[in-house]
Amino acid sequence: MYLSFAELVSKAVNAGWGEREVAAALVDLADHHMLGLITLGEIDELLGAIKKTFLTHIEAFINQRQQICCEVVLSMRFFGQSRRR
Repeated sequence: MYLSFAELVSKAVNAGWGEREVAAALVDLADHHMLGLITLGEIDELLGAIKKTFLTHIEAFINQRQQICCEVVLSMRFFGQSRRR
């Protein structure tokens, strides 16, 4: 990795940049890269939390609907038996 880094610095200096300018630009690039990585990590964390919350709500919704369906079926059976008597 060092050889690639040194080659990049050499190319920038040969193109007319000063060594301090090159160093400052590389630090700036590294800083922005790190901030991007942190942001991506935070986004992944946030998406994980959203997914977990969403799945919890969907599960509760499904359970509620199943309970309602069971109550309807039981009511239909009860009223069906009441009519027969």
